Amino acid sequence: MNNIIKYSNLKVLDEQEASSLKSIVEKEYDKIVKLLPEPSDLIVDVKVAHKDKNKRYMISLRLETASKIYTTKSKDTNETADYDLVKAAHKICTHLYNEVSHSVGKDKGNTKKKGIKELFKIFKN
Repeated sequence: MNNIIKYSNLKVLDEQEASSLKSIVEKEYDKIVKLLPEPSDLIVDVKVAHKDKNKRYMISLRLETASKIYTTKSKDTNETADYDLVKAAHKICTHLYNEVSHSVGKDKGNTKKKGIKELFKIFKN
């Protein structure tokens, strides 16, 4: 694994939609990679549902690291799926970023819950 982005089912999008999705995902993936201490691969799966002459986009992301796999997906509901591809991509990438940052924060240990004396002991050593 060396920070590769793999796209699945891009044929359901036209050229402009595919290029905008790729640019958003690559930009957001750079932010996510900075949180992780190890290399990772990102798999992006796109689905389109046709609702009343409009397209509703559902995007699934799977981030694979050597130690853990993070997944997030949007379902075909009003809260998670969106009629705007750019908005849907930003939503799902933000969700993955929050999931990874929360997990990485847990692994490092949360210093906020410790008292001031314990913090001074940590910084003294």
